[in-house]
Amino acid sequence: LLAIADGLLPTVRAHFDFPAMHLGLEAIWLMLGAANKYFSAQQPWVLRKSESETDQIRFRTVLYTTLEAVRIAALLVQPVMPESAGKLLDLLGQPADQRTFSALGTRLSHGTVLPPPTGVFPRYQE
Repeated sequence: LLAIADGLLPTVRAHFDFPAMHLGLEAIWLMLGAANKYFSAQQPWVLRKSESETDQIRFRTVLYTTLEAVRIAALLVQPVMPESAGKLLDLLGQPADQRTFSALGTRLSHGTVLPPPTGVFPRYQE
């Protein structure tokens, strides 16, 4: 999953530079779809309840990997969704100097204190 996410910048940049922004966004959404499948398949809600040390390590790995995929997506969508991407990066505890494409070469710092969760997108109501 992270190899896919890590390799997105050249694809997204090429599509954003050429008038094909929708293709860059499609690449990001495909990676997020893979992240969603990964998260669901790993069932961190089950791992969290386990008393096994192996399951607890796996639980932390699943959360970290998923958060890292979301961070990469947030960095990449900033040109087209600056407010939403900014909110996501706030929720991931990312300082201003870690919000450029150059931050794609780094990883989330273990032990980063995260703020209380808030909504990024408004709820859809009919």
